[in-house]
Amino acid sequence: PDRVVPMLPHKLSAGICSLNPDVDRCAMVVRIDYRPDGTRTDIGFAAAVIRSHARLDYPGVAAALSGDFRGRRARYKKWTPALVELDRLAKKLRQQRRVRGTLELEVAEPKVVLDADDPRLVRDVVRAKGIAGVKSAYELVEEFMIAANEAVGDYFESHGLPALWRIHPPPEPERLEELAELLAGFDITVDVDAARGPIGLQKVLKQVAEHPGAQALSFQVLRTLKQAQYSVDNVGHFGLASDRYIHFTSPIRRYPDLVVHRLLKRALRAEGQASGGGGLRKAMPKSELAMVATACSAHERRAVEAEREAVAMYRALIMKEQVGDEFDGTVSGVTNFGAFVELDEPFVEGLIKREALGDDRWDFNPSTLSLVGRRSGYGISLGDRVRVEVSEASVLRRRVEFLLVSELPKLAASKGRRRKSTRAEKGPPRNRKRRSPLPVGSKAKKRTTNQVRKKQSKAPKSTKKTGKKSRQKRR
Repeated sequence: PDRVVPMLPHKLSAGICSLNPDVDRCAMVVRIDYRPDGTRTDIGFAAAVIRSHARLDYPGVAAALSGDFRGRRARYKKWTPALVELDRLAKKLRQQRRVRGTLELEVAEPKVVLDADDPRLVRDVVRAKGIAGVKSAYELVEEFMIAANEAVGDYFESHGLPALWRIHPPPEPERLEELAELLAGFDITVDVDAARGPIGLQKVLKQVAEHPGAQALSFQVLRTLKQAQYSVDNVGHFGLASDRYIHFTSPIRRYPDLVVHRLLKRALRAEGQASGGGGLRKAMPKSELAMVATACSAHERRAVEAEREAVAMYRALIMKEQVGDEFDGTVSGVTNFGAFVELDEPFVEGLIKREALGDDRWDFNPSTLSLVGRRSGYGISLGDRVRVEVSEASVLRRRVEFLLVSELPKLAASKGRRRKSTRAEKGPPRNRKRRSPLPVGSKAKKRTTNQVRKKQSKAPKSTKKTGKKSRQKRR
């Protein structure tokens, strides 16, 4: 997680294929002319030689745009006028994309921080692009990458040339109806017919952004969308609200981009333009291009899954030393077998098993993503703020498990929706004994029923140690 595995051998990707500063490098260039208001007036393509003057990083650019030139950041002062102009144009381009309906999902991604001296040691798991200033620097680069990709897409479309498109089909109507039913439980209105277009779904996301559980709800919207993929048939990119989108900007990192470079060079050569000696290969038939698209989509899904598994392993590894400790978090998902909680810090997700919620029969409501106690009426729902205790962290299974520490609110059993309740209606204090204990925290695992006692007798030793550690901390 602390490095990029290059598609090409390291000597190539870090050497002759990398835009290192103060050396000449061959490149495919997209020239885009804009008016001051951000309107595109002309585009051009060419194989060219480029000489980079400096290598800037995202935190440094963010600091320069905010006027911070302390220490090593002083070297950014030279490039600040150009960065300011680029930032101004990028914001205009972003606003144009918002007008046409681009979807901005605020779903945080985890970033594993390993020890600089020993990469086997995990220092932290944080939110990628979590700092607002650094996020704006990422967005600056992202806007021009999107602009270049769309410009190349416009070229292939206008010339009627075969291409490897990056497509994102619209969501299925059935999935939108399920989303509408779910969000209705959170007082968010979804016009299913309008949401079949980017602008309609964008309106839904604006409502989600104002909700306290925006992060968890955004993930539910993301699950409604289809996966982006590669195809020889262009159906547009729903998420970007783009009619013609192609991956072009990362030819040493993604094979589809390299294929597009070859196709573009062939087209430029046919027009008598600078193609850098490209276009000499035999043209790839559309059937073969379709096979490449299918293979690239499959490999991309496999790479994403491998990355997810690696992050889950490191998350479990860092929490292995935190068993017995308590953390604050947000319920990020609810299923019929329990509730997933995303911690604030470190950025780790774990599971509260249903049987760990308390001595009750828990009904799962899929329309509101909540678990409600049949007898007590207490429940846990998507987006709830909770405090949990780490009970288990298995690196082998890549799983972290929690026990609930905070009290559960009273929910309306029929819909699984929260209802206003007095303090007396909430879960009883931990030191209050009841015939039928309700889920009031990590102590809820100490049931009075014979069935629960029998389960506890089979608990692993690590769980008992956890309890001791937790009690010592609370003293």
